[in-house]
Amino acid sequence: MGRRPPTRRMVRCIVPLLCAALLAGCETQPLQQQIQQKIQALQSGEPTPIVLDAPLPPAPERTWADAATDVNNNRIGGWGLVNMPGMRAYLNGLYRRIKEMGGHPDWPGEVYVLADPSLKSTATAAGNIYLSMGWLQSMESEDEVFALLSHEFGHVYLGHHIIYDVTDAGDVASRVGRAAVGIARRASQKAAENGMLAVDMVSGFVGTNLVPIWKRSVEEEADNFGVVISLRAGYSYPRGFKTVVERIATYDEEARVATEKLLAATERTQREAGGRAVLEQARRQQGNQKDYIGANESLNNLQVQLHDSMFDFNASVSRVLGAAAKRAQETHEDATAREERLTRAVTPALAGRPRPAARTAPWDAVRKDPATAEILSHYTMTADAEDALLRNANAEALKLATVAASGRTASDAWPLYTLIRANQAVRPNAPTADLAKRQSTAPERSWRFELYAIREEAKRNRPAARTRLNQQFDYFQKAPAMWPEMIAYLRDNGSLEEARGMAQTCALRAGIYRASCLDSATTDAERKVAQAASDRKAKELVDKYGPKIR
Repeated sequence: MGRRPPTRRMVRCIVPLLCAALLAGCETQPLQQQIQQKIQALQSGEPTPIVLDAPLPPAPERTWADAATDVNNNRIGGWGLVNMPGMRAYLNGLYRRIKEMGGHPDWPGEVYVLADPSLKSTATAAGNIYLSMGWLQSMESEDEVFALLSHEFGHVYLGHHIIYDVTDAGDVASRVGRAAVGIARRASQKAAENGMLAVDMVSGFVGTNLVPIWKRSVEEEADNFGVVISLRAGYSYPRGFKTVVERIATYDEEARVATEKLLAATERTQREAGGRAVLEQARRQQGNQKDYIGANESLNNLQVQLHDSMFDFNASVSRVLGAAAKRAQETHEDATAREERLTRAVTPALAGRPRPAARTAPWDAVRKDPATAEILSHYTMTADAEDALLRNANAEALKLATVAASGRTASDAWPLYTLIRANQAVRPNAPTADLAKRQSTAPERSWRFELYAIREEAKRNRPAARTRLNQQFDYFQKAPAMWPEMIAYLRDNGSLEEARGMAQTCALRAGIYRASCLDSATTDAERKVAQAASDRKAKELVDKYGPKIR
């Protein structure tokens, strides 16, 4: 069973406790004040006023993350980066202007394109900005592009990575949680007697509420910072920031509908398969005698109905819990509410100012460049081919994917992987090794694709697969993010001791991936033993504390 979600009464009790804990447990006064101010501002529901003529806040001191490691980490994630020289030159020209307007033209960082069809953008502690292919295919003016880059630069300028990075966020949650539990124990003898329950309640609340509140607040700060930069540069708010946030709202709704349809289809398939399994089990128990089948048909139907009822109940619970968890941990507020808040904040600042027209010509020109246009078109075809595969329109998928994985995108990971899948769907026994080889010498490689290709090759030729694995490990400069999967591969392909040695090295050198590396070196048999021990310990705790809890 999962942790019991906090009730309204619990929230009212815990929030003041956390605020006190923040003052007692955080290590620097500025951080204490910032967290407390952010919580109070979000609770009020009022937007922070935007003043266009005010000086920018001073940028905090920071240590820049290593640029090469940062880029490799983004090559490793998903389908990696897209080789688009013309588009990147244009985006980096805008980024240089934004840095100059922020007063730091010498800061490091470039703009890269992610091979991702969704609307994704992110900035990192290295000063880099990553925009998804989905954004490049969706935006219609330079105003939107400048707004999106300005928002992401806001995270860089304001130093949000101190908390926004998952490792730092976890550390802050841990420190706040410890402080809050300490106060709870001092304030209440009952909390001291049931310290385990206090820790569970407060750490759960911190992890699923406090840190996401902070993250939502820094998104508002980045919005406000980006709006100031964008408007000072002469771009349109309605055709820039407002349109960007509206696109997010539309995308979120479309994704929600698509996810619900996919979930319904999956549940239907599972229900049908489960029903058939129940019926088959009943028939096996009854034997093959016709008299039993006829006499017990109603019993068979009842068993299937009971299975369906239980499946519907479990599926409903999963949906409710999943939706609640998603809402609790969401780092961006609802896009529609976000747009309304931002418009309320910026409207007074626009009074009496000229309303510039959208700048569509520069953006149209860069997208119509032959090389860029081909790449954009091929990635659109890749998404269409994926959709065709989901509809079992395999011949259509193969036709689209063949074009998508040609020309300037012949060796790109996502189009190439989609072509391999389409080939296998149309001709199950067709060889795909030659297609997979294209990626190994591509100008932009994807660790996700390479790992897939290496695992496939290991089925035929394990030494050759190991050679390719070592080559790609070196290509990605042995970036820490890839170590857990590297270790898992070694574990599954006859090199368990080497996997364990590498896991120990990872634990010492890359603390952020320590748990993942150690877990990747664990065999299924070892996991079963550990799970059994954990179950025994859980039972002991329940037997010991259960009467007190009740």
